[in-house]
Amino acid sequence: RSVSGFSLFRRSPSRASNPTTHGVTLRGLSASGASRGLVLLDGVPLNEGFGGWVTWTRLPTDALDSVRVNRGAGGDTFGSDALGGVISLETPSTRRRLTSMTGQFGSRNAGGLDIAGGGGRESVSAFGAMSWFRTDGVVPVAPESAGAVDVPADADWVNGLGKIAFQSRAGLFIGAGWGGRDDRGNGTVQQRNRMTGGTFAGEYARVLQDFTVNV
Repeated sequence: RSVSGFSLFRRSPSRASNPTTHGVTLRGLSASGASRGLVLLDGVPLNEGFGGWVTWTRLPTDALDSVRVNRGAGGDTFGSDALGGVISLETPSTRRRLTSMTGQFGSRNAGGLDIAGGGGRESVSAFGAMSWFRTDGVVPVAPESAGAVDVPADADWVNGLGKIAFQSRAGLFIGAGWGGRDDRGNGTVQQRNRMTGGTFAGEYARVLQDFTVNV
């Protein structure tokens, strides 16, 4: 929110709206159409391939180490998905020693838990994080307009991210995976959204004399 020209595809936050409305808008582009802001996690696109939205509930809160926003057009480097700009999310290094745990609770049976940890020894290092959140929600329409079909828009999701690195004479090997489950109501007894998914990525790097090979 501190970056000028950045906004979500819809006004509602990810805790109160369907994942298909979680796109990114940069420089005021595509306010009512497909998002043209590319979101990367350690270089891997998070945008859904069909509609361009971003399922933020797949990413644990404590899995973020830094965020960089490039509001300039990045189509020459990243393709048409980056016409409005690029948002690069970085996870902590597997070599960084850290441990964190945060809990939250509130009315309407709201509660959440965030856990993260990482570190390494000799040639092996790893990092992991997970988040869980639930709430009974509220009825999303005014009381005078609500009917028998209207119910509280509840939400319940859990996600996780993990990566491991091996350093040897042959080079650096990194494997990573993240995903989650999202179950939420739309505020009516006739509609409910359930979604699960995951992503796996691998990287190999080795320095050969005066140049570097990345796969």
